[in-house]
Amino acid sequence: TKLTKLRLGFNKLSGNLNGLQNLQNLNELVLYRLSNVYNEPAQPDFESMIPICNLINLKKLHFGNCTFVSKKIPLEIRGLTNLNNLYIGSDFTSGLEEIGYLRNLENLYIQYGSKFSGALPASFSNLQNLKAINIYANSINDMSVLGSITGLELISLEQNDISTIPSSFANLT
Repeated sequence: TKLTKLRLGFNKLSGNLNGLQNLQNLNELVLYRLSNVYNEPAQPDFESMIPICNLINLKKLHFGNCTFVSKKIPLEIRGLTNLNNLYIGSDFTSGLEEIGYLRNLENLYIQYGSKFSGALPASFSNLQNLKAINIYANSINDMSVLGSITGLELISLEQNDISTIPSSFANLT
């Protein structure tokens, strides 16, 4: 297939995403605001994001206001080794550590809708190409691992549970 970009914003898709798994040339996938478009009762939009994890040429993946039956980012996301932009505005509650294996990631945005809590995982120290991280309206309380990512240009952790600036931030000069 020659299709390289697929944007499906403001639609009412649901079910499985198996129809995407053969789009191997896809380098950009945007699924935005698929649930509650018309203030309908919240139902999970998709069974799983695993079919997307087979799209090895993806460079940009954007989920906005999507809901999944499984609330965990799957281990299979590690296969998206070319990914450099990841936007998650979905209802995930766990699996944040899997993102730390996306070594080419440059921009990470985790917005409202996601419900991550606790410390950013140690695996984030692998994200040495990361330039921007924006985690908004979650319950992150420890961001010290970010001090090991010396190429960071933007850290935005607004509306979280941060209470101190870690000493590891001295490395970010």
